[in-house]
Amino acid sequence: MDIKYAQYEDFGALGDGIHDDLEAIVACHAYANEHGLDVRAKEGATYYIGPKAMAATVRTNTCWRGAKFLIDDTAVENRNFSVFVIASDNERFTPEITSLAHDQKKIDFPHTGRVLVRVFNDELRIYRRKGLNQDNGQAASDSFIVDEDGSILTDINWDYPTVSRVYAKSADDEPITLEGGEFTTVANAAPCLYTYYKRGIEVLRSNVTIKGLTHLVTGEGECGAPYAGFILVGECADFTIEDCVLTPHKTYQTQSTQPGKTVSMGTYDFSLSGTVGVTMRGITQTVDITDTSRWGLVGTNYSKNVLIENCVMSRYDAHCGVTNALIRNCTLGHQGCNVIGFGSFTIENTTVKSYSFINLRDDYGSFFKGKLTVRNCTWEPIGAHSFVFNGLNTGDHDFGYECAMPYEVTVDGLTIVDGAPDRNGKFYLFPTYDRDFEEGKPFAYKVTETVSLRNVSVDTGRELELTEKTELYLDTQIVCP
Repeated sequence: MDIKYAQYEDFGALGDGIHDDLEAIVACHAYANEHGLDVRAKEGATYYIGPKAMAATVRTNTCWRGAKFLIDDTAVENRNFSVFVIASDNERFTPEITSLAHDQKKIDFPHTGRVLVRVFNDELRIYRRKGLNQDNGQAASDSFIVDEDGSILTDINWDYPTVSRVYAKSADDEPITLEGGEFTTVANAAPCLYTYYKRGIEVLRSNVTIKGLTHLVTGEGECGAPYAGFILVGECADFTIEDCVLTPHKTYQTQSTQPGKTVSMGTYDFSLSGTVGVTMRGITQTVDITDTSRWGLVGTNYSKNVLIENCVMSRYDAHCGVTNALIRNCTLGHQGCNVIGFGSFTIENTTVKSYSFINLRDDYGSFFKGKLTVRNCTWEPIGAHSFVFNGLNTGDHDFGYECAMPYEVTVDGLTIVDGAPDRNGKFYLFPTYDRDFEEGKPFAYKVTETVSLRNVSVDTGRELELTEKTELYLDTQIVCP
């Protein structure tokens, strides 16, 4: 077959929105991968993706502009099969690493070019979650980049006196771009259990850009299982998503780990895990960012060096730690900005319409080991909530690590738009993280060491104070330049 680029119709796709085109799509990408060809969808076509447990492996540039994809999740054979898997030409390998320190800058093992390394220490359990989804935590892990000369280019968060597992793969994959396309998920109606669906685009290689894509969701009923993410990015470097329109999913309830209590299931349209170097630019959503019936748009785990700019979305959520993140020129909605992690977290020229301006997730100890900076931002609090930075830690739970607020907080330009003129009391910068505070608790929480405040105001003139329980912050130094 002598073709300049591959099209799904060349392999039997009908694109009529009725007949299942998945086998043709899989065959088309396999041929394109073998012959180094780009793939183009046919403008005006609607490709129906049925229940088959098979995935198209994508290794070349793909243009979906002008085409639609209808992904039917009502009766899938296997919910763990992504429709498209963006894969590397480079195989994983196991480097000889037996130990590692969090401040280490050099490492020696045979490799070519930059590589992404993932290490685990099964003897150290971290992120021991508290609350309605309480669990026993996860093995400590880190993803980081090693240059060709052995220089470690990315912060390492934990000490690894023992490395239980390790693998590496190239961080220098040839760049590829996936562009355009309107994808509609016909949502599953499975029982409301944590049986996550992965029926979308899974990125497992470095140097990938997704742009101009739209994802819609239809058919959500009274019950459904959650989604891990329509775009699911894992263990790769230098990923960019830009100018895409995504859809938050309906929020469903399920039984929690505590008998007799229910909990909302987290379901995201875009998820990151174990990534280094991520740019999210120009992301918007189809549903109003203040619609509380919908879960948040973006969730991350173990991600480093994240840039989010010019986005309008209901939520940014760093579960198992983000390291070095910058949010700028964005608007965040009802679920706001939820963070735990390391390094530098900066938010600038951004409006947050949520219960707090930044929420330090209490189910993971409300910890951030590093600096937090706010510049020229606006907070529009929902209801009667009054803490700019919120968090909770009662000092009685072992999260697997020492818990502390950011040791340095800088606020240079924050306007609070008080939408509740009948609000009782004041606004507070920091939370009352433990109402039953007393010395000597087994896992005592550490508060911010230094706070620098400039150009902070409430539009109604209401007062903003450090905290409502001053004995919690006796060691905090306040600087007003």
